[in-house]
Amino acid sequence: MKYISKKLYIFPALALLISLIAYPFLPEQIPIHFDFNGNPDNYSGKLFVLMIPIIMAALLVLADFLPKADPKSANYAKFPKAYQLLHVLVQLLLLVTHIVTVAYPILQMNGSLWGMTFVSGNFNAGYIIGPLVGIMLIIIGNYMPKFKQSYFCGIKTPWALADEENWYKTHRFGGKLWVLGGALMVIIPFLPESIGMILIFTDIFILVVIPYLYSYLIYRKKSK
Repeated sequence: MKYISKKLYIFPALALLISLIAYPFLPEQIPIHFDFNGNPDNYSGKLFVLMIPIIMAALLVLADFLPKADPKSANYAKFPKAYQLLHVLVQLLLLVTHIVTVAYPILQMNGSLWGMTFVSGNFNAGYIIGPLVGIMLIIIGNYMPKFKQSYFCGIKTPWALADEENWYKTHRFGGKLWVLGGALMVIIPFLPESIGMILIFTDIFILVVIPYLYSYLIYRKKSK
């Protein structure tokens, strides 16, 4: 059974096309990570832009293989659209991140690109990536109750994997939290760094820790 449509490979194909077009115009070192204020804080050789499409394609191959290796592989047939949407969102995020990675050094060198003027220090990658991640979390949160028990998709607590009712309640509650966390992620990049950093850790707590604790509480309540 194919779990990932071949149409999704258009994302790494587009990333490769962008890489090939931009490669001659890139400096030898390009930024691959930005701090909270949008300033680059880590660099790599420009060959990195040719690796990203390969990574994107490899993730799709892995996404198609993992359900077959999952002990609960039969459950993937119960939420095919939600599973595929998850990987569409991942690919879209990677593609936009790739475009930002390629565009930043070109903007920095030339001062403008496609009519957009670049002023050093005014381009914050977080203004693009942060809201996109937030929107992605909101969409996943809405689809999360559709996820069925699996080891490679969803909130995989040991109690949820062992009990179908626990899984459903955890993902119904967790989905609401992911919508909340996604909305918070949309606005974080536009806040002062001191507030934004606090909210980032708050968001991680909302997205990861609270659903985990909730799953455990369901287990404890049911085991009494």
